[in-house]
Formats: sequence, C-alpha cells, structure tokens
Amino acid sequence: MLPLDAECPTVEYQKEKGENKMRRICPFLILALPFVLAPPPSYAQTAPGMTIDVIPSVGPESHGSGWNTYRANAVFALRNSLSAVGNPATDPGAYVALDEAITAPEMTYSWSVFHSWNGVANPLAPFNDEYGNRLYFGLRVLDGDGSQVKLRDLVYHLWSTDTGNSTPFFGLTYNFGLSNYSASQVGVQVGSDGLLGTLDDVILENGESGTTNVDALYIVGIGAGFSLGSGSSNQERLWATRDAVDAEAPFEVKMTYGVGSLTGNNWATSSVPVIATPEPATASFLVLSSLTLLCRRRK
Repeated sequence: MLPLDAECPTVEYQKEKGENKMRRICPFLILALPFVLAPPPSYAQTAPGMTIDVIPSVGPESHGSGWNTYRANAVFALRNSLSAVGNPATDPGAYVALDEAITAPEMTYSWSVFHSWNGVANPLAPFNDEYGNRLYFGLRVLDGDGSQVKLRDLVYHLWSTDTGNSTPFFGLTYNFGLSNYSASQVGVQVGSDGLLGTLDDVILENGESGTTNVDALYIVGIGAGFSLGSGSSNQERLWATRDAVDAEAPFEVKMTYGVGSLTGNNWATSSVPVIATPEPATASFLVLSSLTLLCRRRK
C-alpha cells in the first residue's frame, strides 16, 4: 500500500458504530486530570553517534491554506529544537509540539467536502479556509558519526491500541522507498566546516533524489486522521466521527520510525493518548483546575 503522496503521506480511518460496519478509507469525561495532561511517551534505540526523535504535533490538513506555513514552521522547529513556532489561537499554520493527550476533533479532516477546524464546520476566520486537522509524527534524525543516512532508508509503522473492534483505527507499515527530498522532507549535509547548523550547510528540499546521503533529516511526518461520519449536516458528520472515536477512548496512536528497519539498532517510537471529548462543563472544569494549579504554583 502506498502513502497518498510523497510530500506528506497520510493515513485515514473511519469506524462507524451501530448498524454501520467499519470501513477503511485509504491505504494506509470521566478522566483524571493527570492523564489528560500527561505528555506523550517516547523511546528509542540508536547506534552510537545517531539520534532519532519522534515529535508529534497537530496541524492543518494538507489541502488547507495554513498547510504551507505549518510545514515551514514544523521544519524550522525540528531544525532548531523548538517546541512552538507561532500562535495556534490566531494562526492555523502555527506549530506546537504535543505535550498532552488529544481528542478526535483535533485529528478529524473534511478535505474536498467542507471547511472545518477542530471539529467545527465552517469555522470563522482565520480558520475558514482549512479542511480540518491531522496528527503529524514529526521526525528528526541526526547522524553525528559521519556515516550519513538517506531519506529512502526510512521505514515506519503506525498503529493504535483501540480494542473495541477486530480492526484498530490505524495499522500501517511502509517505507520512504519512492520519496525524494522536499519542503516536507528536508535533508541537510554539513559544509566544509564539518558542523551542522552553520551557514555552509547544504539543504536538500527541492526534489533531490532520496538516495542522496545526508547528515540530518527533518520530516514534517506521517499525518494520521479520521474521516467524516454520516449525518444530515456538515456539523453532524463531524459529531458522528467524534462519537465513534469517543466510544473507543481512551487509546493510543503510536508511530515507530526506523533507519533501515524497524527492528535493527536505529529506531524510535512516540505514543499519543486519545481521550474522549469532554462535555462543555467537564472541559471548563479541567481548564479551571489547570489555572488553579498554575496560580498556586506562582504564589
């Protein structure tokens, strides 16, 4: 099974409840406050000299107007070890590394059907030209021993731990074997000074062959998302997706990237908890509780 495109491979899934059966679209709150705020776990195994980091974030669906900005912000953040670039409250292209659990609306897309953002149909500006959201697993690979890596060495395994149906929401293993360097999949070669991050670095981001060796890789990441459910209105279709995912929550969406293989010496995994969407009263309580804790800490 091939990713949707080389620029930003995506995986989509829809699970419908009741009389509707689960169907794959493409190839590929009673909750404790500490769990809601728990950061996504990450673990890795790498050979000496190599560093692999998988850093999840939520961003716009790649056909929305904010995608190019998000893509640039994500690569900039990965290259400079930043946790945020831009303000997500006012900019759909802002990048923020995840440090907490997410809900279904934050990774539901509506491409080609109607505009949406975070589970809201036909949102107000500046989100009115977006087509929903996806969970992206960003990747940073640094090879510090001089042996170098290349884009087409990468493989990945995306899966989820929901158990309410015989087929989980996500389950895909594939590779970057046909990919080339691009604005979403950036390679960097050190220059004559032998140092990464200096002015003489050579940046590969314009279609250079994915077989070219580089000293660092910065990948916006595989985008995982839920497609639309059934309903008589656009908003009802978004609610149907939310309800189907909430019925399985809590569960985790996991991503493993490997260099060469998923079982060798160079791989890393990140896991993002997905929780049920809080009712308005519960959401207000969680926000209030968080603010109360913050105020107490500041006193």
